Amino acid sequence: HLEVWQARTDSRICCWMSNQTIFSFESHLDFVNSLRSFSDRFFWAVYKDNCFLGSVNIHVMDSGYAERGIFMNPCLVGKAMAKEIEENAYSIYRNLGISVLKAKVRKNNIRSLKYHQKTGYSIECENEEYYFLIKFTSQYAERLYEIIKSFDHKTSADFEVDDLRKRLAVPEGQYVNY
Repeated sequence: HLEVWQARTDSRICCWMSNQTIFSFESHLDFVNSLRSFSDRFFWAVYKDNCFLGSVNIHVMDSGYAERGIFMNPCLVGKAMAKEIEENAYSIYRNLGISVLKAKVRKNNIRSLKYHQKTGYSIECENEEYYFLIKFTSQYAERLYEIIKSFDHKTSADFEVDDLRKRLAVPEGQYVNY
């Protein structure tokens, strides 16, 4: 836990976080212990050859949708380790049934924005402070998202399940978790 806390509270890392507050190691341990009471949040400290690489977390918001966060060991920033972490975490997302990942990046964090775009995220929207990103782990989820965005939300859209299956290009008889 000490390595995670040290990286998380390092000024080179915490300046990019939503919560930029520096907190004590004891507060960190209290937070870690509180995670046991949540079934919708997952945090991983990622190691390779006994070296702390970084941390990944997901907060499952709804069926198939989660918010994802990541931070790196500040000594390893820029060494392509985050991409390796993301690739390995991908199977975890799929096993949890997550087909849509969302993340947010501070607008002045160009390195993180480029990293996210290289790993398949795209900008969904933005405000003054953040880019809000989206990534699909399923081709069907991405198609469904595009179909829903195309609906005129001022009128009701009536469609049949078979029509939606056709639009998604789902083979007949195949079940898809989207």
